[in-house]
Amino acid sequence: MRLIGVLLLTGLLASTSAWAGKPWVGFRVAQVEPDFTWLDESSTTGVGMVMGMWYPHWRIYGDLNLQSFDQADTRTIHVNQDFLWSLTERTQLFAGWHLGLADLELASAHGVRYYDSGPGGGVQAGLIYSVSNRWLIEVGARYSRYDVSSDSAVAGQPIDLEALTEVFLVLSYAH
Repeated sequence: MRLIGVLLLTGLLASTSAWAGKPWVGFRVAQVEPDFTWLDESSTTGVGMVMGMWYPHWRIYGDLNLQSFDQADTRTIHVNQDFLWSLTERTQLFAGWHLGLADLELASAHGVRYYDSGPGGGVQAGLIYSVSNRWLIEVGARYSRYDVSSDSAVAGQPIDLEALTEVFLVLSYAH
């Protein structure tokens, strides 16, 4: 499954390079609230990166995100499409959808790790502010549902990653 995620992101980025758009890359930080079955985890801070192509009224991009909780780690990779609406000369509203994969890694007190992955998708929305012609700051929220199940003996019971809710900030550079 990890290979599929890498191929998905690579294909997205290779195919968008031939289009006439503005390439961009960014660093992402998020406050993440998980929905696990049988794990009582609180929110955590996650980090990630985004890259894609920007057009006047929409954008397409991939993102890779890492989150670490007390008893589990998650990695998500998504292909996203957002629609853009100008509010002022420097501010845009965005709303869109994403599809991707989530990896769930469970850790035990004995150092044994268990790994599983599955598909997911969801929606995101927020605001983008152009600090200059090249630098952008983005704030938003994302809700993602996943189908990741683990029958791991490490946890002693089945663990599912059902959803992640995020509030995020992205600092981007557009070329």
